[in-house]
Amino acid sequence: MNVKRDITTQNTLAALYEAFDKLNEYYFNNELPTVCIIISDMTRKHTYGWLTVNKIWKDDRDGHTMHEIALSASLARRGSHFVVGVLLHEMIHLYCSVKGIKDTSNGVTYHNSRFKEECEHRGLIFKQDKVCKVNGWYQAELSEEAETVVDGFNLDLNAFAISRTYVEEIDDIEVEVEEETVKTARKTKRNSEYSCSQCDLRFKTKGKLKIMCGDCEILLDEENFEFDFSDGY
Repeated sequence: MNVKRDITTQNTLAALYEAFDKLNEYYFNNELPTVCIIISDMTRKHTYGWLTVNKIWKDDRDGHTMHEIALSASLARRGSHFVVGVLLHEMIHLYCSVKGIKDTSNGVTYHNSRFKEECEHRGLIFKQDKVCKVNGWYQAELSEEAETVVDGFNLDLNAFAISRTYVEEIDDIEVEVEEETVKTARKTKRNSEYSCSQCDLRFKTKGKLKIMCGDCEILLDEENFEFDFSDGY
């Protein structure tokens, strides 16, 4: 029997845009430009959100361009505070871009002390005891005070009740497949190594991405390879 559901990603996106507008007013004095928000199938493990370096959306009516904020399709199951915290994280990157503040380096993967400072001015606190050598200051979440602020937005919390399930989370669901098939699905993935032709930036990641070097502002070159995750990555 087909049952029409009352919550879809349409509701989720509406709540995200509402949260963006209210965060923009509360923490940024409405200084942030309009962005395009999407719910994405993030291929980078533990990547919950992403702000594009360039304005990749264009309004053909007048040529106006906009940045994109992408949020992981699996994010909602972590709760509304976590989702809004990730959104605020990306909005701070946007603020730094607008103000000309260099908040990242190493191909926009390393979050420096300037980013940390802007976060702490705007309701985010860090769970890290020390800076990560690879990603810098990146493990931020809403402070208790910021959670109270977000609760005052009266967002539709039902909009964050749905999320996407992935193969990597096979242990959390019941499936009827051969054991060897499951092992193969979990171990072998298509992977890519990205490098910048103008500097020494180089890193590996799962899946296919289209990324620019934040320092050189050119598209990274890609090489594909297979990787066995049973050895760790």
